[in-house]
Amino acid sequence: MKPARINLEKIALPALALGVVGTLVCFALMLTGDGKQSMMQSYVFGYIFWLTITLGCFAMSVLYHLLRAKWVLPVLRILESGGGAVMLLVMGVLLLPIIIPVLQGNDILYGWANAATRHSDKILLHKEKYLNPAFFGIRYAIYFVSWIFIAFWFKRSTARQERTGEVREAKKRNNASAPAFIWFVISVTFAFTDWVMSLDSHWFSTMYGLWTGVSMCIGGFAFAVMIFCWNASREPYKSIINPDITRDLGNILFVLTMLWGYTSLSQYLILWSGNLPETNFYYVERSLFSWNIVGFVAILGQFFLPFIMLLTPRNKKIPANLGKVAFFMLAIHIVDIYQYVMPALRKGGPTPHPLDFLAFFSVGLLWVGLCGWLVQRQELLPTFDNRLVQGGQGAH
Repeated sequence: MKPARINLEKIALPALALGVVGTLVCFALMLTGDGKQSMMQSYVFGYIFWLTITLGCFAMSVLYHLLRAKWVLPVLRILESGGGAVMLLVMGVLLLPIIIPVLQGNDILYGWANAATRHSDKILLHKEKYLNPAFFGIRYAIYFVSWIFIAFWFKRSTARQERTGEVREAKKRNNASAPAFIWFVISVTFAFTDWVMSLDSHWFSTMYGLWTGVSMCIGGFAFAVMIFCWNASREPYKSIINPDITRDLGNILFVLTMLWGYTSLSQYLILWSGNLPETNFYYVERSLFSWNIVGFVAILGQFFLPFIMLLTPRNKKIPANLGKVAFFMLAIHIVDIYQYVMPALRKGGPTPHPLDFLAFFSVGLLWVGLCGWLVQRQELLPTFDNRLVQGGQGAH
């Protein structure tokens, strides 16, 4: 039986083609003299945003196998496509333009990559055993190889269960998911310390890994919920969707919103109460040159507005309303990542550079196109877990 398909199919190949062309243009501009630094700075922002969506999808799919939660089932195929082995492999390759200059000792993005800079700075010299090009490259390989292996193993196990009906496969995944999720939290903490926190090489935070991990789960899950809700009137979603399912999805977005608020406030209070120059300068530089406006928008849009919108039962009951909330959360996630990354790269105001749009949409089109292509190659509803079919009566 030919798999049912969603709207991503219509844009998959055109988006993928445009994304490949745009990304190649970005790569070419990174190799030129004029504007090379600006292009690399923009690329870091665009890439990191879509990497957070990828890792968010990956984390939520592993969480399903850990909890065996029914609320993930409607969007599991979207999560498996957005955070699966193929997508992780592609994102690993797309990170090479950032990794290779570091391995060459080029400090165009990371000041610590240059040996002379490290040896002339007491703080960087103290961190040299960790922040050095060789170990940086090794960690990059460990992160992506482990993530790809985990995603591939889980996907192969579910495919095997769908073919054979073997219940033991679900037990295997459940047993493996706990260490897999723990490794995800640990590895993401180190990965984003490497790729984002070390842009401010003197700064450190013990909350950073958890903070960014929650943020990426918001982005990845909001994307999946948005696609699901936008296609609620089409099969196969039309046959199973009901207020219980959309309420569960909305409640998870609400929980993630609460976690983001908790981790953000905790980090802020810890750094300001300590009142140490080596830690609180992160917020100082994000309060200058109108960055405080961007921060206010991020706090308002990432916590207060979703908190209010998701408290309203109607917004969780009606798929169209929940889809709008998920879209809004995904859009605000862009602002959130922008204020994570750009103040460390550009000293000045938050005015976007034209290359920021080129990098963001190039990587984004490639990501959406690939995700759409992967989604349409499989059944949209898992058949190894029949709880949706049993519970879905087509109620709307």
